[in-house]
Amino acid sequence: MALTRATAVETSAKNIDSMYVDETSQNSINNYNRAVNVHNAQVELLKKDAQPYTDNFNRYNSQVDAYNNFLQTSCTKN
Repeated sequence: MALTRATAVETSAKNIDSMYVDETSQNSINNYNRAVNVHNAQVELLKKDAQPYTDNFNRYNSQVDAYNNFLQTSCTKN
């Protein structure tokens, strides 16, 4: 699922980058703004998908840091 969303985000970014916007046409500006809003919504969904992994990653790093601190304070170097 997240991989599909990541691909959708990349695709929408490329589409936005290649869009022609006629600055004198309100319809053209509205189409561009709509595409940007859809892209931003997709980015937010991707962030929500990644949050559990980020939480697990941060928890693991915290445990490693705590263990390293324990080793540094409790062990002597040879």
